Amino acid sequence: MRPRVWIPLALVMLLSPLSAMAEVVPLDRIVAVVNDDAIMHSQLERRVVQTRDQLQANNIPMPPEQALERQVLDRMIVEQIELQMAEDANLSIDETQLNSTMRGIAENNGMSLDEFANTLEQQGQSLAEVREQVRRELLIRQVQQSRVASRVTVSDREVDRFLSQRSENSN
Repeated sequence: MRPRVWIPLALVMLLSPLSAMAEVVPLDRIVAVVNDDAIMHSQLERRVVQTRDQLQANNIPMPPEQALERQVLDRMIVEQIELQMAEDANLSIDETQLNSTMRGIAENNGMSLDEFANTLEQQGQSLAEVREQVRRELLIRQVQQSRVASRVTVSDREVDRFLSQRSENSN
């Protein structure tokens, strides 16, 4: 019976140096918490790369790396809050609206949707990623518009005054 006890113990002792030599792989980490949602370091890195590429493509001077990361993270936090507001307000973007917007983006760039998808792929992005990004932006726009609309009130008198001024200016 004694040899049976030693065999597992001997195996553990032989294999333990191998585990000590194993490479430590860092996991993704949380860089910000927005209510119940987390923004991960990998998401921040992706957005920083996208922002850097956009700045370079438009010949805009590059801010220092730390400042760029901070600005991108701040924007991501605001976006996350706005997306949570959209969810709380039960706002959504239907597929028809999203498809129409995607076709419009492709046409504004002088491409068909297939050509647009190929261009995105060459730039390291997928059409699905861009569709989700556009969906998020449309939701954020809805939130912003509803917030502005709820604060703006225009009386009939103000409309009448504007129309009369406009007609006077056009004469």
